[in-house]
Amino acid sequence: MSRGTSEALREARSALGELGERGRTARVPQRARRAVLAYVEAARDEGLVWWHIAREVGLSQTALRRWREENGGGDHVALLPVEVITEEEAVAVASPARDDVGLVTLITPGGYRVEGLGVDELAALLARVG
Repeated sequence: MSRGTSEALREARSALGELGERGRTARVPQRARRAVLAYVEAARDEGLVWWHIAREVGLSQTALRRWREENGGGDHVALLPVEVITEEEAVAVASPARDDVGLVTLITPGGYRVEGLGVDELAALLARVG
């Protein structure tokens, strides 16, 4: 975590701490929300996942995402063009000099990354974790 993000986290925790004991559904004043959102923006810019950000500030992912969208922010997802190639074309493109030919890299929407598994191993892992 960068220095700026760490500082934003300290400020967010401080602003929330000043509120004292509160219930789960208690409203959070705008000043505290702004401090939390500054941390959210910095953390998302660094690629931190929502569950981690929520845990750090002690608020729900849902609340953080809603606050961010209400303030005009949000994760913008773009569709990218995809070229589908046949298996024969893929073989012609594969580099036999590399040791990792046939290995797969999977990045989940939640930010988890799995590298270096073959297709069968990845399928077994996905079946196991469900």
